[in-house]
Amino acid sequence: MRIRSTITVLAKAFSIAAMLAGCASAPAAPAPVPNWQNVKIDSLRTLADSSPAAAIDQALFLLEAPPGQAEVNRSALAAVITKAGDTLARRYAAARKAGDAASGLSALRSLGALASVPEALGLLSPEARGVAQGVAASAGLDEGTLLLDQAGLAWKQSNQSLANALVAEALNAFAAGNPQAKELLAPWRDRAEKAGSTSLVARIDGHEGSVDASVQASPPASERLDPALVAKIEPGVITVRVDRGIRVEQGMGSPDRVLGSGFFIDPRGYLITNYHVISSEVDPEYNGYSRVTIKPADNPDARIPAKVIGWDPILDLALLKAEMTPPYSFVLDPAPALEQGATIYALGSPLGLESTITSGIVSATGRNFLQWGTVIQVDAALNPGNSGGPLLDAAGKVSGIVFAGVPGYQGLNFAIPGTWLMRALPSLYAGGKVAHPWLGYVLDDAENGGTGLSVRYRSPSVLPSVREGDTILSIDGKALKKVTDLQAILLERHPGDLVSLRVRDAKGKERVVLRALGTRPEHPLDDAIAQDTHERIFPALMGMDVTRIPGGVFDGDSYSVSKVRPGSVADEAGLSEGDPFTLYALIVHPKDRAALVQIHIKKRKAGFLESIIQIPIPLDIPNFV
Repeated sequence: MRIRSTITVLAKAFSIAAMLAGCASAPAAPAPVPNWQNVKIDSLRTLADSSPAAAIDQALFLLEAPPGQAEVNRSALAAVITKAGDTLARRYAAARKAGDAASGLSALRSLGALASVPEALGLLSPEARGVAQGVAASAGLDEGTLLLDQAGLAWKQSNQSLANALVAEALNAFAAGNPQAKELLAPWRDRAEKAGSTSLVARIDGHEGSVDASVQASPPASERLDPALVAKIEPGVITVRVDRGIRVEQGMGSPDRVLGSGFFIDPRGYLITNYHVISSEVDPEYNGYSRVTIKPADNPDARIPAKVIGWDPILDLALLKAEMTPPYSFVLDPAPALEQGATIYALGSPLGLESTITSGIVSATGRNFLQWGTVIQVDAALNPGNSGGPLLDAAGKVSGIVFAGVPGYQGLNFAIPGTWLMRALPSLYAGGKVAHPWLGYVLDDAENGGTGLSVRYRSPSVLPSVREGDTILSIDGKALKKVTDLQAILLERHPGDLVSLRVRDAKGKERVVLRALGTRPEHPLDDAIAQDTHERIFPALMGMDVTRIPGGVFDGDSYSVSKVRPGSVADEAGLSEGDPFTLYALIVHPKDRAALVQIHIKKRKAGFLESIIQIPIPLDIPNFV
């Protein structure tokens, strides 16, 4: 029995072996390898439904590849653009039918951008093409009408500040002198006049279409702010108090409190302050206890709970809401840009001392202090606790939001211009963290009063449809001279919008490029350093172009400086064209918002004497847009 069992087992083993041998001698056909073009086109088809602007951006880039450089399925890519255009047209129609002006604006602006590129317009379906051409032919009338629809909703809620901001944005959209626009703006002029928004009244009367262009001069300076006006507006300024529990240092515990100021802009209890005052309430990296309350000026013993509605770390702004009816609400007005030497007043709670008013003058304007836009430098006495309070002009209008106690800037104080707050206000009211749109370029202002922003660096996360050395002349038909011009326009756009860029390359040839706006990282230079090569990152990091030296003059990565931009970090460090150097280390300190570059260099200006230098570099640069 045992022998017979063994024979049976061996027979089965030989049978299995034979089967395996047969399989080995006749292998199965390998699975087909997916074609990368098909995979890409399939993903673009999906993207055409969810993110149509991004699908159009990528499909056009692939279509524009030079013949022979890349084999592309042109008909499939054209179909992607057709599908994406239909998605935009459907979204626009649905938003108009539902009265959703905010969603309608994004689709409308994207369709308007498509109309600026005949090649893309020709790929749209007849229905989508008709909508796009209609948007372009309206000369901003459709866009402005949607914005006024939004303003109407804000006005019905007694939110004159938000209504003013949206009407000002509508004026940017309307073509100057459009008779239909004038008719639409007539009731808004009356409302602005009743609310005392004299600057908006002037803008509507002038109908220039740009906040900065239509109102340039500051109001006449006076000796002092009228005491009766001070008494009226003072209750609209409150103390913001953030309780962060107990801070333990060296075994000793002490109360951890943050004090700031704020001011009401809405009779429903909405108020403005600085983001850095309330950051612990919303910062995902903060793990401790945090509770924000406000103290009204007329009742300093009160602790009224407040909720953070919207916040913008890049512009250092936050919108809070307290369940109370404020005794006074400031009405934001597109006030004249403050000029150097103008008298200003700051209201707030320095060191917790409520109802403090200080005065001074505008020391300078256009300072590049934050990552986005410019700030005002003032000499008024400001201290910790003033942050988030209003900066007023001589007529008592909000001209900015002060922030104080900036480390390393003793005796220097700054304010965020009110025009930037007004542009950001709709996004703050939308709630949550403000998502800024992003192109992904480090740009330089036009030189010698010219037009166009030169591209110094392109993030590796964006398509190379615009390259280093190109010049961006305009966006959606609006000419650009300064980086802040572009930033102001982008504050009225949203991630996912399609924009048209008129670009001139290094040879002087112009073209129109469609780009889908991405979402700006909070610290884009950190990401670029992590993703890109040292050779490519130097223009953004230090303002210098470099060429790698094969073999190197020293050990390690060796380069030669090929260009230094005036006023850049490299220029301030004394580097010049032709200097050979070796990079020893690039150290990033995220908490300090700085990087250190250590190089071994032979400076031409120093007779090519060798030296090892360490250069500190700020990570939050103002021209990464």
